[in-house]
Amino acid sequence: MAEQERARRTRNRLVVAAAEVFESIGYERATMARISAAAGVTKGALYFHFATKDELARAVQSRACEGSVRVLSGLDRPGVPALQVLMDLTHALARLVRHDRVVRAGVLLSRERGSADAALDCYAVWLGCVQALLVRAEAERALRPGVCRDAVTALVVSMICGAEFFALRDLPDVKAPPAGPDAVALEPLGPDRVGPEPLGPEPLGPDPALCADPDRDRADGAFEWLARIWGLVLPALVETGAGRTLDASGRASGPSAG
Repeated sequence: MAEQERARRTRNRLVVAAAEVFESIGYERATMARISAAAGVTKGALYFHFATKDELARAVQSRACEGSVRVLSGLDRPGVPALQVLMDLTHALARLVRHDRVVRAGVLLSRERGSADAALDCYAVWLGCVQALLVRAEAERALRPGVCRDAVTALVVSMICGAEFFALRDLPDVKAPPAGPDAVALEPLGPDRVGPEPLGPEPLGPDPALCADPDRDRADGAFEWLARIWGLVLPALVETGAGRTLDASGRASGPSAG
């Protein structure tokens, strides 16, 4: 059991380190040596868990998509109108991209590599959520007669892409990892470790607490523009007065919202 837990932790370290490297320098420039150095594990341990860089990239993309689904599924609370969930979704995705490096790397890999498997493509996952919510909004008769669902889908996806841009615009510069295993002195401390154990628990994926607190970003107004855009868009989507019961601020866009 202890060996299984150590293997799980090593694999997780490698996925997180790969995300850091892919985000810093892109998929093409990333090497297995850089990733093993960033994770603090031997290349033998790396190849035990992942035979190729492609396998590592797929693992990062899978983790990013799973994290997105986990956060977004928490928005769909009983009794909440589909359009409200849709607005909350755009805010949640902006914070998710801003605060979670694995998700950012997964999005980058979706752009650089794409994937025939929609479950590994963050954009496909997000698009699926948007489409499902708009189908529900139609069933709830929340949209104005004659509103084209495909046009609304395109608009919301454009907003999400814009949210991704603005969420990243004032992130601290990402420092590239060492150029290779020779760039730092690494002394093996065990069968698969070449550095000290990290302090505190290792990240296992998106931290819901980071994605659930709109006030983390409200202070600098980084996402205020999303609420303003929704304020402009809603009158075109719903009947006059119907939007008054909806909240475009994103304050209800986290799993902890009641």
